[in-house]
Amino acid sequence: MKRKLVRGGRAARRVAAVAAGAMTAGATLAGCHFAVVPPKQHAGASPTASLRNPYGYRLADAPALLTQCAVDTAGLRPGTGLDWFANGRVTINTTNADNFSSWWATHNKPGPYPQTFVIDGHRTHYLEFGTTWVKSGSLWVPTHAGDTNPQALRYSLAAWTSWAALNGKLPPAVCGTALSARQLQDQIFGTGTPDPW
Repeated sequence: MKRKLVRGGRAARRVAAVAAGAMTAGATLAGCHFAVVPPKQHAGASPTASLRNPYGYRLADAPALLTQCAVDTAGLRPGTGLDWFANGRVTINTTNADNFSSWWATHNKPGPYPQTFVIDGHRTHYLEFGTTWVKSGSLWVPTHAGDTNPQALRYSLAAWTSWAALNGKLPPAVCGTALSARQLQDQIFGTGTPDPW
């Protein structure tokens, strides 16, 4: 009997841990986004720091990685005069991280946006990846649309950020398969940063 209680306790702790992870992902999908933080220190500064909480580092890094993916795969053009975007490349450092975070806060939602994108071969005003599309005039719209629609939010960049952090890799629906998360992280944050991916 005592043995069953111990197993039940371990199982309960495992269930609680899984539930906590699901709640974190759910909070992100519901619009409670985590802050984008400046990039990590170089590996020489604190070699084990990133290994203590790799999920947190991935969650902080993923917005910049997914923004670069959207630039490369969907034709996202963040704008001109941005200190973190030049020549089609996102580059984040401690000087421009806050500026990127501000931009991200207004562009991680499904849309619609004035700019058009090409996602899954469809020209659209929406930044949704992995969704079903329907024709609307000359453009395409996702089956579920709107910045407050829970179904639309499941396919937004914010949701894919959580997915990337939880899975430890880039989502093929947004990024394709040409680059790994580590390769893209090196491109955006510079080489020598700890690898949480």
